[in-house]
Formats: sequence, structure tokens, C-alpha cells
Amino acid sequence: MAAGDSVPTTLLHHLKHNQVLHQQVVLLTLLTEEIPRVDESDRFKVQRFDQGFVRIVGRYGYLEMLDVPQLLEQALRHAGCTAYDPMSTTFYLGRESLTVQTKRRPGRYLLLSLFSLLRKNELNATAHLGLPPNRVVEMGARLDLV
Repeated sequence: MAAGDSVPTTLLHHLKHNQVLHQQVVLLTLLTEEIPRVDESDRFKVQRFDQGFVRIVGRYGYLEMLDVPQLLEQALRHAGCTAYDPMSTTFYLGRESLTVQTKRRPGRYLLLSLFSLLRKNELNATAHLGLPPNRVVEMGARLDLV
């Protein structure tokens, strides 16, 4: 399945816990291309669906800084949707925490532990995406590495 062709797990968790959907839901997929920069004309593709759903696929080069609020503003204006208001928008992010379960194989355990440790040191997604920190809700899952 291509990137952006499925329902995000975060949306499913949100619906399960809150049993309600917002009036407008934007499903955003960000792709990093194998080129330094993506032309502005190729920055995003927008699809509108029924019931207030919009799918945006944004593309960035590996040297570019991601700016999700700017991307949303441009893409939603292009699609003719309601105006993007950063102070009334809530960003739902999925986050996985890793635990290592393989102690019987010392080499694999060491490798997975190192991977897990490095993952804890990665840049915070909120900062990396340029999101306002007071508008972000993170929904997590625990993944067991074996």
C-alpha cells in the first residue's frame, strides 16, 4: 500500500477513545524525497472526501526543514477548505515506545537495545514538524522488539 492510502492508527485510537470526529479532519502524510529540495509546485497533493475529510500528501527534500502549519495553510487554501486557524487546530501525533524482549540471543539483544537507545535521542516530532507545542496531542503504543 502506498504512503497515505490507509487510515492512520492515531485516528482510529482517537475515534475509539473519544467516540466523536471533528467537523474537519485532515489526514496528513509527509514524505522525504531522495533529492535535496522539492519544487514548490510539487510540494503537496490534496484530495477532498465526503464528511469533511481531506487528505494531504506533502513532499520535502532531505535538506529542507518541515513546516507543517505553512503546508496546511497553503494546501487547505488550494483545496478551498475552511481557513486554517492554528489556534483552533489540534495536531494528533502517533508515537511508539520500544521495549526489547530478546535476552536469549545476546547479540540481537545488544543491537536492539542500541537501536532503542538511539531512538530515544531522536528530535522531538513536535519541534521537527514546526508545530505549536500547546496544540499537540500524542497518542502512543508500545512495541516489543524480539
